Amino acid sequence: MRILLQLILFSQLFGISYTGFFPLKSTLSLTPGYDSNVLRLSSDEMSEATLDQNILGSMSTFDSAYLRLSGSLNSLYRLKHRTNYIKLFVSGGYTSYLHSSDKNYTSGKVSMLYQWRRHFRIESYVKRLNKYYLRDYVNRDVSNDIYSGCLFTDEEYGGNFTFPVSKWLWFKTGIFTLKRYYNAEFAEFDLDILAGTAQGHFKPLNNLNFSLQVIFGSANNITFNKTARSSNFDRSYTYFEYYVPVTYSLNNTWISEVGSAYRQEYRKYIAETFDDPLHSGRDHIDRKFDLWFGSKLNKDMDIKFQIRFRNRTTFSEFEWVEELKSFNQVQAWMTFSRRLVYDRY
Repeated sequence: MRILLQLILFSQLFGISYTGFFPLKSTLSLTPGYDSNVLRLSSDEMSEATLDQNILGSMSTFDSAYLRLSGSLNSLYRLKHRTNYIKLFVSGGYTSYLHSSDKNYTSGKVSMLYQWRRHFRIESYVKRLNKYYLRDYVNRDVSNDIYSGCLFTDEEYGGNFTFPVSKWLWFKTGIFTLKRYYNAEFAEFDLDILAGTAQGHFKPLNNLNFSLQVIFGSANNITFNKTARSSNFDRSYTYFEYYVPVTYSLNNTWISEVGSAYRQEYRKYIAETFDDPLHSGRDHIDRKFDLWFGSKLNKDMDIKFQIRFRNRTTFSEFEWVEELKSFNQVQAWMTFSRRLVYDRY
């Protein structure tokens, strides 16, 4: 109700006429999946885990099946000019891992978008990833051999602006800040991240979409030298990331869309002290390659199959660091989606 009143006040202050809300649309999704390397262990760590159960924590295997339940709501607040509208969007989900209850987490997003003319859009949003478990690590503030669960919570606040260049090409640019705060045992890793994004969308054919997104960011280790002894090392870093998805729509009874995507992140830690060999002079390249296809079961139900191959290669002056922080991972999942529309009129 508060958002509705704010929209009406905004329209009155700036002389914007409106025709009211469009029907409320919702999507419910069920996603069973598989993860080959839940804890992102290196090959050396997998070998050590056979002798040291502390590495696996509560898990008994390296892999796990998982199930995600998610949903979203959105509605358009159509303005007098038919190409102008305000869109409200809310989504949330819960993911549960079969072999690790520690890994279960929730996530969500709230956004508001205003469009005027064609493809001129401005959006603000808030995202949250709640208590995402990484794995058990040694808590250096307590001892050199006592393990504790390491998890973090992300809060992201951002905005972006989309504008067209031609009928087939449009751009999006934005900025966001992300607060990544860990549980008390690992508060020395807390980060404030500031990043800028730029994205180009190209549609040379009606059924072909191509996109390129780049992200430049800087992470500030806000607890450096502020907590216990393990905070004496600076975990700040800079990063550059690019993402290239391609989708092709088909007029086929069984397959409605096929696609692929490649994402690569380059991260460079700023630490240069030999007292911290784990981060000093270290950088890595994280690569993800996705393939998928989707099918429309009927006008309200979709199914999508997707597989992801991930490889992280670490570079350091120390060979043991490179071996410790490099890993491979394969994930596969399928998503069943059901669309619903509520119109009280």
